Amino acid sequence: MSKQLMLLNRLAKTTRLFAVVTMWLCCPANANAQIRLCGWAASGSLPPRHQSNKIVEWGSLADDAGPDLLNISNYVINVDPSGARNIDWEAGSMRVDALRPDNIAYLCQGNAFGRIDRDGPLYFARDRSSISTFVYAGRLATPREFVAGTPLKLDSEFILAGDASKGAKATTIRVRVSTTLLKTGKGYLITYTLTNLSPSDVVVDLPIDPAALKELGDGRLVLKKDETRNATATSDQFPLDVRLPVRIQELSPKGTSAIVLVPTFRTPPRLTGR
Repeated sequence: MSKQLMLLNRLAKTTRLFAVVTMWLCCPANANAQIRLCGWAASGSLPPRHQSNKIVEWGSLADDAGPDLLNISNYVINVDPSGARNIDWEAGSMRVDALRPDNIAYLCQGNAFGRIDRDGPLYFARDRSSISTFVYAGRLATPREFVAGTPLKLDSEFILAGDASKGAKATTIRVRVSTTLLKTGKGYLITYTLTNLSPSDVVVDLPIDPAALKELGDGRLVLKKDETRNATATSDQFPLDVRLPVRIQELSPKGTSAIVLVPTFRTPPRLTGR
């Protein structure tokens, strides 16, 4: 009987070792390192979703396991040394024109109220080549869950950068869009705050709301280094959670540009027919 127990113990140890090796193979070290790109440390037991092929590497990471995720990051890396790639990632909520080799694009979202999962294709060329992907995402509070007098805040930060260790050259683009919802006696006040965290000026297009567009130069503006701009909008009803496209580009007309979908508290403007 003792020999059988020893055999079972050895088998259990081998199984645990195999499980650890399998987890390491499916989630390599550089995937775990992506968590630190957004300025937070990993916690909880939610694993990174990480995959790659010979052209791109992509993944999704979440901080704090469970229904109330605080931080979420989606990232894509061009691992093809032959040249820049056009990345269009539906599930990751980003599109990057000409992502250079060894360059990474990632979207950080903070203060997500709850967890949902999103799936969609990732196109890495201007053709029919696509990959089926799924990522972690967050949802905002509902009217019943929203506490009056307590600001509901959501931060979205988009970064384009090169891997210096591999000699990648690219102008770092880093723009943060913060949206705050506050319940007032007359309804709701929505405040948008745009901050340029890049080492140089960037061009930002933010099509949010006609009233707010007046404060942001009709939605298109040049943000100086370290500059912050604010815009406000109001709503008499609890605004819906929508995702609106924000275009970010280097100041140079030939520079890399990207379009990210930033969650807001505002219903999209009505489109008028021609």
